[in-house]
Amino acid sequence: MALITDKIQIYLDQLSEPLQAEVLHFVEYLLEKVLHQTIAEDKAWYSFSFNQAMSGMEEEEELYTLDDLKVRFS
Repeated sequence: MALITDKIQIYLDQLSEPLQAEVLHFVEYLLEKVLHQTIAEDKAWYSFSFNQAMSGMEEEEELYTLDDLKVRFS
């Protein structure tokens, strides 16, 4: 049994160049879709991770005030 890529190549060779270009555009679309999905999943994970790391910090007392700073930026 041929590998999927071999089958794709066999079918692709039977298509005209304009249809091969359509296949190329579809493959590029799929790759872009996967990339955006991966980025969205990464953002969700980073947000979750940050929120977990910072949870409970709102109850902690502040160790420093603005008076502790030597230089103030406005």
